[in-house]
Amino acid sequence: MKESAFFWVGAGDLSESVKTDKAENIFGIINKKNPYGRGIRYGIAEQNMGMMGTGMTLDRLPGNFAPASVIGTYAAFTSMMCNGIRVAVINNHIYPKNKGFFIVLASHDGPEVGEDGPTHQGLYWMSIFTAYPGIKVYKPTDANETIEMLFHAIKIGEPIILSVSRPDVHVLSRGKNACCGQFVSPAKEATNGAYIFKDYKNNAKQKMCVAVSGAIVLNNLLQVLPELENKNLDIKVVVVISPELFSDLKKKNKNKAESIFNSDDRKVCVTLHAGWKGFLRDFLDNDYFDERSIGLETYLESGNVEEVYEMAKLTSEDIKKKLLGVKF
Repeated sequence: MKESAFFWVGAGDLSESVKTDKAENIFGIINKKNPYGRGIRYGIAEQNMGMMGTGMTLDRLPGNFAPASVIGTYAAFTSMMCNGIRVAVINNHIYPKNKGFFIVLASHDGPEVGEDGPTHQGLYWMSIFTAYPGIKVYKPTDANETIEMLFHAIKIGEPIILSVSRPDVHVLSRGKNACCGQFVSPAKEATNGAYIFKDYKNNAKQKMCVAVSGAIVLNNLLQVLPELENKNLDIKVVVVISPELFSDLKKKNKNKAESIFNSDDRKVCVTLHAGWKGFLRDFLDNDYFDERSIGLETYLESGNVEEVYEMAKLTSEDIKKKLLGVKF
């Protein structure tokens, strides 16, 4: 907001919850007394926000400057913005000279919304936007990945839906011996759409590749990883930020993609995501989708993070039992 004269940010009635107020306050909210403000309060009207917040980026200002915007709401409510987003990405395809860049901040994603309960849980919304050409869903795992993904989106100039959770999540340790005595890739590797968090040990045990998306389920998996590997398993963990980006990588740099996740990994892969199972479908053979995809298939009652993950059967112990139950 401070560095660009052509950047607007707004939300409905959730600016404090989704943190857009931090940026809005720099130049203030647009109103009669502050016509040059760059914060927009759209009101309880996500559909209008979807049209205005995306549509304004398709304009060109004097000097041919291209405006950019962020529109924020709970992930569950992004479905109300679908048509505005759909029309914007159609325009980007037909009129590439006026291609618009915008970020849809899908906050409070996953089951861990707390007291708001099932009406606010962002569990299945991703299916809509992964079907739209010209926009991608990014689900970074920590703060460093979020920064890298934002810069990547700006660099390639493609609109994104940015999935973030409500609770604070750990910033991952990276580098040498960061996990299980192994090297963990730098956050920039997230821009490939997926990266190896932990590789196989190649110790003659049964190999299992876990493709995981989301900070909380990753943390829950890591807590029981030593126990799993004591159960005659050799586990590789692939963190997935954007299956669509990884699909692009396979087309542009097949060798790089194969070094991260290959056909042998697919044969022994199990997916883990605290939401729509289909988000990670590309990492599984269709024959094994039902039995090797761990996610949510129904809504959950209200509760704190621990309570909701117990309901979802995605605690560390639940994940351990489910992975040990997989047959190869």
